[in-house]
Amino acid sequence: MASISEKTSNNVQSEQEESKTGLLGVKKYRSLKLAKREHEKLVSKIMSEMKFGPQDRRMISNIFAYCNLMPRMGSTTIDKNIFVGQLFKTFGLNDAQVLDRMFQVSKGRPKDIELEVTDFARVICIFVSNDIRVKAKFVFRVYNNKHITETQSMSSRDIYFKLRTIVGYVTAESNEGEDEETLREIVDVTVGFFDHNRDGMVDYSEFEQTVIKQPLLLECLGPCLPEPAYLLPFKKKMTEMTETEVLGHYRHERTRCLRYPHIKQENSIQKLYPIELDLPGNM
Repeated sequence: MASISEKTSNNVQSEQEESKTGLLGVKKYRSLKLAKREHEKLVSKIMSEMKFGPQDRRMISNIFAYCNLMPRMGSTTIDKNIFVGQLFKTFGLNDAQVLDRMFQVSKGRPKDIELEVTDFARVICIFVSNDIRVKAKFVFRVYNNKHITETQSMSSRDIYFKLRTIVGYVTAESNEGEDEETLREIVDVTVGFFDHNRDGMVDYSEFEQTVIKQPLLLECLGPCLPEPAYLLPFKKKMTEMTETEVLGHYRHERTRCLRYPHIKQENSIQKLYPIELDLPGNM
């Protein structure tokens, strides 16, 4: 039979363990509460910046939950392989050069090596936004290959080299001189659409003004937004799933991204042109 002193000692030890466990529980609860509060703050900020409505809160919140699954364990940043792999696998974007520019312009600071989760979430929110101005600002930065803090304008020379890469103007079956002439004609027409003040440069205000009137010109220098076939199923999941369901559905997504196939550069003039648009004089 245990002595009174032994019982007292056991009771004190039990109380200490319960107190310690309770304290840890309180700390964990407070930590989760702070994380949830920060999560809601970021969601509200994105909704305000991109003019999402109250009905979109679940979708934006789930996008943040999905993006939080992409960093490696113990990190809050996403490396380029995951970024490229996820945009390829989930959103069908397969132009290696465009994906590289998308990664560069999406970073919080130009010198950063990796992407913060919030910056990745902002890219995905741009994809799901219905505001063409939000999309236009992102697309122009990708085309211009400039960070948001840098001067944003493109010359006809810049546009020439962008189109030269995309169109793949030299082919084994065609004459190089003829293709060069065709490319220059395409550049002239493209610049004509955007360069309203005829200074030989296209700034963001000119780009935005043009794509609002002619939405087909939004990705005239190469695709950097998902096609509906990829985007709509993703939006449906983010809108209809609970946060727990999103975390379960995408829990292995980072691992799958590490196994994405090599992205081949697709150059096809037939894929991009001809595009039927109103001529600048008719705008």
